[in-house]
Amino acid sequence: MIARKIRPEELQRTEELFSISFDSSYDNEASPMELYQKYTENPTSQEQEHCLERFAAFEDDDATMMSCFILQPFEIRFDGHNEPMAGVGGVATLPQYRRKGGIRACFQKALPYLYEKGAVFSYLYPFSTAYYRKFGYELCSKRLFYTVALAHIPAFEADGSCYLLEKSTEASAMEDIPYIYRAWQEKYNTMVLDTPYDFNFIKNANPFKDQVFTYVYRSAKGEPLAYMTFQNKRMDEPRKIECSRFFYVNEEGLKGLLSLAKSFASDYRQICFNLPADSCLEHILPEWSMGAVSCQLCQEGMIRVINVQKALEDAAYKGSSSCILKIEDAFIDENNRTFQIVFEDGRCKEAALTDRTPDAVLSVSAFSALLMGGYYPDDIEQFPGVQINDNIESLKKVFYKKPVYITSYF
Repeated sequence: MIARKIRPEELQRTEELFSISFDSSYDNEASPMELYQKYTENPTSQEQEHCLERFAAFEDDDATMMSCFILQPFEIRFDGHNEPMAGVGGVATLPQYRRKGGIRACFQKALPYLYEKGAVFSYLYPFSTAYYRKFGYELCSKRLFYTVALAHIPAFEADGSCYLLEKSTEASAMEDIPYIYRAWQEKYNTMVLDTPYDFNFIKNANPFKDQVFTYVYRSAKGEPLAYMTFQNKRMDEPRKIECSRFFYVNEEGLKGLLSLAKSFASDYRQICFNLPADSCLEHILPEWSMGAVSCQLCQEGMIRVINVQKALEDAAYKGSSSCILKIEDAFIDENNRTFQIVFEDGRCKEAALTDRTPDAVLSVSAFSALLMGGYYPDDIEQFPGVQINDNIESLKKVFYKKPVYITSYF
């Protein structure tokens, strides 16, 4: 088996593998080089712009593709820093080659490559969490999926107003929507920094044809405070408003969106939307009984640290102290080391290699989730692959709960 980055003429084959693996129709009438030329000359997405950032496993002939996946370069927020992140997607293996080790071979090549390219993190959405833990990924971000009965939304007093995204409001939305989204970028670890393509939906919006509606809420002073994108599910029972985007800057913005949703109560019964796990609506919505509100906690992807030393240097700590961590990483040798961290007033002064006895031994998967902030300090010892030897109080200043959320999919 041979695993490597793909060549331009192999781009189309990776998309054919995805089509077969995920039962999705794919028009492959263009030649392989025509497809490559289209993506490189006129990309319409982050994936197309970086279309050769894909790894594949081949039979020994170095031509028969067995497995492949896509690596998309992004930046994410981490403890006040913008960090390079590789989003893994399009993981595909032809049925006749499954359980042959093709994806493992791709990760064995791709993870050291990402380290060399300067990535600090990687993220993916798993078909199996147990499977991707083998490669150092771990659950980290959670979301709350709310379903709210429109009839039970209070009649909020709001001085602001909403406008529908359409051609006449496109220019306003191009200023308002990024402003609102970026407020969330600043608040949450793992939020993906917007790319030039992320707001294409504003330019392409046609609510009258597509029946996809984006509304922006502004305060009485004209400040953009919230937006949501939704479709009305008329054929569902009960009828519902289903949101694909739901962002707000403050409580007034949230109330503005909910007030708009309530205006649909004569035709629909519920609104559904996702919020970060640290959101609290109990003080906004007074009635939670008899189906007025339901809330489901959902896992949202898996994180992996690609460069342990850089992540330690940029992490936010609690107060001042020091500790020694041994990280076990079977794929990136530079991570498979013991690091001494010294921090003062919440920031790293030193993250250096050492031969001293570690205070804790962590698998890279446990280290990744804990450092990103997905768990509480008391959760440290519950992770598989964690051994605590000493200095637990200092470790709790390194690993603690932080705001974590992600809304981008790849």
